[in-house]
Amino acid sequence: MPVKEKDEVLLEDIKEDLQNIRATIMASGDISRLDEYNFESLFGIYKNPEQQVVFIRTVYKQITREVLKFLSSKHIPEAMVNICVLYEVFKSQRGYIDVEMSLEDVECINQHVYRLGKKENAGIIREGMCAWNCLKRKKAIRICVMPFPDDEQSLMAIEEELESISKTLDNWDESRNESCID
Repeated sequence: MPVKEKDEVLLEDIKEDLQNIRATIMASGDISRLDEYNFESLFGIYKNPEQQVVFIRTVYKQITREVLKFLSSKHIPEAMVNICVLYEVFKSQRGYIDVEMSLEDVECINQHVYRLGKKENAGIIREGMCAWNCLKRKKAIRICVMPFPDDEQSLMAIEEELESISKTLDNWDESRNESCID
């Protein structure tokens, strides 16, 4: 059996945890059962802030994928449970790490929530709609043209580009200061 990459194992663990949470909520029909899960323990799971951001964004991305999958297959209660979980994970990070989504994903979720809002809904569906609206109201969702990269090579390229930009700006400031006449 081939050895799985660390990221693959992490992704499988996240999927399994989401499935267990969703199954518990769906079986009970009670969204307040989310309180049984200690989402606060996700805060500071990594001492290195960059690792924490990558980990939480991986969690966000997996939850978002599941929300979209359930919405497209008309499994609305399951999608709403995942939106509630997304909100709980965001709250666990005390608002420090926003949720990156493509514009298309945000619009898809918005359209479904808007349609659901026109109907009289209660329970899990209502809670999911409220969680989505809270995420938007708290500006927790950041629309990205390019979603957060999955691989370390892309992250390194972005980091190098940012360093290059920073050096250029530093040089620009120095050259402006030298040419100033007092």
